[in-house]
Amino acid sequence: MKAATCDCPVGLCRRWSPEGKTDWYEPCEPLLERAGLPWFYFIPSPSKLVEELRGAYILESEALWGRRHWEN
Repeated sequence: MKAATCDCPVGLCRRWSPEGKTDWYEPCEPLLERAGLPWFYFIPSPSKLVEELRGAYILESEALWGRRHWEN
């Protein structure tokens, strides 16, 4: 199955089927860094991460976007 892609300049969005309702974003960390964006820029909440990265996400994203920003 061929993936459809978007033109996101800092990563790759994929829709694995034309009928799919979900897009999957694969960030390109070097491009995010060059653009001045944090590694977690496209991650909406800590629940979207593996448990090992949740603490870092919470610490770093709350410093940038405020306490419990993902609940808003």
